[in-house]
Amino acid sequence: MRAQPWKTELDEKEFLHDGYRCYIRRNQHTLTFCGYVDLPSTHPWAGKHYSDESLCNVDVHGGLTYSGWTEDGLYRIGFDCYHYGDYSPGLKMPLNSGAEYRDLGYVENECIRLAQQALEARGDDR
Repeated sequence: MRAQPWKTELDEKEFLHDGYRCYIRRNQHTLTFCGYVDLPSTHPWAGKHYSDESLCNVDVHGGLTYSGWTEDGLYRIGFDCYHYGDYSPGLKMPLNSGAEYRDLGYVENECIRLAQQALEARGDDR
């Protein structure tokens, strides 16, 4: 039987990396995680739609799937773990038969990678 870490993991986590606030949240329908990084309004990615051509080289699990302003004036970009090959424990059937569950540690590492790329994109103007 498949291990079921989603039954014992936290549903949310927030932390700082390279000065960026990272936020992880579990989708309550699919039970998969979404990961986000909050950027200041002066960041070169701020205000751009996640599918903008200038963001196409951002390397994160499944690519960027979210962008939008937060209530506190930061620009949030993010990704989700609900793609082909991702196991979704909240659904009666996995997306495919060899799908892999992306646990909290995996998503935290992806948020860290995204924050590092955001830092690199900002350059010296920090």
